[in-house]
Amino acid sequence: MADPIIIERFDSKEITESKDNPTHDLVYMIMNTEEYSVAKGLIASTAPAKVGDLFLDDYHIVHLGNGVWEGTARYVKWKSESQYSFDTGGGTQHISQSIANVGKYSAALRRSTSVPSVSRMIVLKEPTSQFRFSTLPRRTTSTRRW
Repeated sequence: MADPIIIERFDSKEITESKDNPTHDLVYMIMNTEEYSVAKGLIASTAPAKVGDLFLDDYHIVHLGNGVWEGTARYVKWKSESQYSFDTGGGTQHISQSIANVGKYSAALRRSTSVPSVSRMIVLKEPTSQFRFSTLPRRTTSTRRW
């Protein structure tokens, strides 16, 4: 058997014009093969990806017998199904640190200078591993060292 061939039929260019969904069909004749995979490969490699402003949508292949196939490539208008949404509204932010506590100090620095005021301290409830937090009033005018 000779090598498989594909040709576009002379009455191939069937166009359907509509406002919302125009289509365009190209019809091919595939000959000298009994294999579906060969016919599909030939139409996939021959049909262009775009015709005008329409894009390739799908193939339709029919076996007519004696190694002859008819393949149709359908082109449709591309519709984007992507949806994007943006939230540009303002959000709120919770600040969990006081304004007066402006720095972190190392142990060596704490020994040499005064310690900044602390608004919370851990108080041991019992000799176990249970802790509770207590909020202490901030001393702002005291010159006392901790």
